[in-house]
Amino acid sequence: LGENPSAEELTPKFQKCVTQRYAFPNAGKVVAISGAEAARAVEGVVEVNITARLGDIIPGAGAKRPSAAMVIAMGPSREAARASAEKALAQIRIETR
Repeated sequence: LGENPSAEELTPKFQKCVTQRYAFPNAGKVVAISGAEAARAVEGVVEVNITARLGDIIPGAGAKRPSAAMVIAMGPSREAARASAEKALAQIRIETR
């Protein structure tokens, strides 16, 4: 790119663990989605992305099955980051029929 970053820009500012977790609801038509705001409120959560929409058809398990939601969390340890991500995912409800 022709850029010349300074040594300060290349020096890490902090070290934290990050984890990413996905939600795979039961197969069927999405009839209700809730919990995104509660998931975002979990300490350590930096991203919540729900890709499922009302009326979407969630396919059965398989190699090409997309996730319906994703959470990224960080913390001082791998265990703390994982716990935050899992707590946030537990808040998300994607109901299918």
